[in-house]
Amino acid sequence: MTSWKPMFVALSLAIAAVPGALAGTSPKPVDDAAVIVAPYAGLSLEAGGKHVVGYYVAVDGGCKVTIAIADQFRDDVDAPAAGSRLHTLVAAGHMARVETSAGPSLEFVCAPGATTMSGRVLQRTAYAPVVE
Repeated sequence: MTSWKPMFVALSLAIAAVPGALAGTSPKPVDDAAVIVAPYAGLSLEAGGKHVVGYYVAVDGGCKVTIAIADQFRDDVDAPAAGSRLHTLVAAGHMARVETSAGPSLEFVCAPGATTMSGRVLQRTAYAPVVE
């Protein structure tokens, strides 16, 4: 029986590496949570039990974002669950959020002129006001 682990790891690395190699730049951390990338540069985020890789292309003054979301690699799982891919256009100066089944949200912000895009993981916390 074929082990899916090596193929999954190789595919994940290839998806994250190719856009960055084309752009010739690497992601720049803004703070502990956000990463800024140039067009075609690879983006990699960990959101709960999910691994997210992606990139963007400047199109019509906005950021055409492509991301793949899958369960994080685990040694005790022979065949990982199928992931999901999302394509969306984020207008310059605006943001898009994606909810994950693991709990955290993903936020992508397109800079004016689509010169850069930032991506970060947002931890959602329930809020209940204290009523006195």
